[in-house]
Amino acid sequence: MAAAAFARNFAALWGAGDSAGLATLFLPDGECLTVTGAEALGRDAVEAALAADLDGMLRGSRLVTGRTRVRNLNNELLLQQRYVLSGLVDQDGQDLGRHGLAMSALLIPSLEGLRALSVVLVPLELG
Repeated sequence: MAAAAFARNFAALWGAGDSAGLATLFLPDGECLTVTGAEALGRDAVEAALAADLDGMLRGSRLVTGRTRVRNLNNELLLQQRYVLSGLVDQDGQDLGRHGLAMSALLIPSLEGLRALSVVLVPLELG
C-alpha cells in the first residue's frame, strides 16, 4: 500500500468507526497520539484509544483527504496528511461544522504492507 493509499484507507476505516481495522494499520509496537490527546502505546492500546474517540465525541465523524506530502527517509516514509473532519454533532444533535485535522505518520514497510510506527493526529482550524 502506497503512503497515499494508507491515508485513504485510514479515512475509510475512520468513517466506518472501525477502530479494530485502524489498529491493523499499526505495527504491533506502534503508537498514536489521538485527536483528543490520548497517548496509546502498542496496537491494542491504539485500538482502545481510537475506539474511545470514535464511540465518544467523534462518533459518526468522517475524514476527507486533502493535501498529502510524503518524504522518503531511506527505507521509511514520513506521511503528512491533511483531512477535513466533518459529521461532528453536539449533545443536541446540532452540526458542529467542518474542522481541519493533520496526521503525521512514520510508515515502515512490513510483510503486510506499510504499517505505522507512529501517528500523531492534530486538530486544525479551517480558514
